[in-house]
Amino acid sequence: MFENFEADGTGTIQLPGNTFNNVLRVKETVLTYDSISVDLFGTGSYMPFSSGASQVVNYLYMAPGHDPVYVLGIQADSLGTTTTSSTYFIASYNGIANTPSVKPMSVFPNPAAANLNFDLSDLSNASSIRIFNANGKLVRSYDANTANAPVSVSDLPNGTYHFEVASGNRTYGGSFVVQH
Repeated sequence: MFENFEADGTGTIQLPGNTFNNVLRVKETVLTYDSISVDLFGTGSYMPFSSGASQVVNYLYMAPGHDPVYVLGIQADSLGTTTTSSTYFIASYNGIANTPSVKPMSVFPNPAAANLNFDLSDLSNASSIRIFNANGKLVRSYDANTANAPVSVSDLPNGTYHFEVASGNRTYGGSFVVQH
């Protein structure tokens, strides 16, 4: 296996819930060699049958001075042009300044099969609800005034989803599972 690391860019990254400035992109190229040997004649003498190599490009986005430092990872094809998987950090709720002492909402049932309920009755100035899939793609957006009605999740694939509720100058978040 061969690995090559290169810091090849800096900039700003905006993820659901956070914007990170002065982000360093580290490009990691991983080349893996694989071979198969076969005992064709049953004599205990193995001969090379086939061999190959595969390459994966990983992009790691680091934001020094932030919590967390690692904010985004993208795995791409051998050319580094097509994403095959990604991981990212949605929001940091560490510390008293960022975390309300009591979570002023509830989401139920969890896991949900057909409908999901957001109870925002203790959150007087909620303005919007956004739902993201595990890849960070926005899949639903609602006006919080209508959010106390059941929200259909029957067309969403099984998996973990993240939500954000905007209320004044605060954002509350959480997760739920869709399981049919």
